[in-house]
Amino acid sequence: CIADPSEKQKYIAYLIQFCKSKNSSVILECSNTLVALSKAQNATQLALNGYMRLLAVQTENNVILAILEKVELIIIKNKQKGNLSAHLGDMIKAMGSESIEIREKALNIIIELATEANIDELVEYIKKALKKEKANPEFRNYWLGSLEKFSEKFPQKIFEGVSIPLIEEYLTIIEKNEPCIQYTTIQSLITSQMTKHIARKAAIFIRKGINMFPHLRDQVALKLLEFLPEISDEIALSISLSIIGDTPLSEEGSLNALETIQNCIGSLPLVAAKNAVGEKETAQEEKEVAHTKRKVKTVV
Repeated sequence: CIADPSEKQKYIAYLIQFCKSKNSSVILECSNTLVALSKAQNATQLALNGYMRLLAVQTENNVILAILEKVELIIIKNKQKGNLSAHLGDMIKAMGSESIEIREKALNIIIELATEANIDELVEYIKKALKKEKANPEFRNYWLGSLEKFSEKFPQKIFEGVSIPLIEEYLTIIEKNEPCIQYTTIQSLITSQMTKHIARKAAIFIRKGINMFPHLRDQVALKLLEFLPEISDEIALSISLSIIGDTPLSEEGSLNALETIQNCIGSLPLVAAKNAVGEKETAQEEKEVAHTKRKVKTVV
């Protein structure tokens, strides 16, 4: 085809037939060759279909990564998406890999494939993924970065869908329904800088969402109050308190907020400290009086 471009169409016709093969190596070579020979929509679609067929059956990370790189090249760099909406499930399946590289490639493709028609499905998947990855700090950090990318394309859908799950899964590090523990004690439970970083990023993301969409503020503030005793990072806690403080709650809600915050702080030492100072002053006065009495002489 390079030596004689006029033969290109003939060979493309042969490749189309080879793409029907069940052999993975043949499918891969046909798809690669189609991409190299033609940028026509039909040829691109055939190549993408071939890659998706391979992706559905492959289990080796290196092969999956190579396929995703090919698909990413076509969709993102060459701006030829074809009709991949039917293969969104295959991309989501790739997101379940233990390899961060594979997840990143799959995510970039999914973001490009996200449309108004499938964004609700993607949000439901993201909510499940946030809960599933709670135990893995590296994947949690990765998902927060992913949410930033998704929110650039569909901000309202993403913030409405994930703000509450982020509070439940990412701002806390102890199990829900544990007794309220003093803040300084919770600090001792943090064993990783990654955990702090994740909580802060989640809090910042939530704050960004309610600033963009104020109608989310009330439900976010109430959920933060529910989980406030379990937020251990000081910056995440500061942002959470700021959100609660800026939310116009009802009288009952405000009293509940004050009670929750006071329970987290613990007993205030102000009265005890005042009594201690008073007792100290009284003791000092008694000591001075006794010393004065010893100096007084009785004159007859």
